[in-house]
Amino acid sequence: MPAIEKLFRTELRQLAFDPKRESFLVDTGTVETTVALDLLHKVFNGRVRVTLLPSTTRRRKGVFLPTSLENELCRGLRNFLEDEDVHPRFPVLMATIPEEMILAYAKRRKLSGTTLAPRDDVREMLEHLQAAQPQTKSALRKSLEWLKTRKDV
Repeated sequence: MPAIEKLFRTELRQLAFDPKRESFLVDTGTVETTVALDLLHKVFNGRVRVTLLPSTTRRRKGVFLPTSLENELCRGLRNFLEDEDVHPRFPVLMATIPEEMILAYAKRRKLSGTTLAPRDDVREMLEHLQAAQPQTKSALRKSLEWLKTRKDV
């Protein structure tokens, strides 16, 4: 089993994903959406019903937002640095999967699309830190999760 599929299955268990109910993915027009759709069909052997919805949808139940680890880290870092509390409207899917893994999977499966990687100062800072210390992204993800649990208390 490829590593991306293993990470994806772990996230589905944490989100309590129900394959018997119809699920919805927010269509961001990126490779994350096509990879998430492909992985859902692969994990459940095509027995899952998934519909793509526009990002302006009013539906709330069963809607997931495909993203990547880098996008989540950039949003978390921006929230921390600007002292804001901005969260996505929908539960995120593939938040622990690195962008390189998503792009490699898309290339291997010949899936099309571009990535939703914001090129700003936070993203450049994250890439600079990752180049200096290879475990920065995973440590930052764990730290941001810990901060999120501490805020809720």
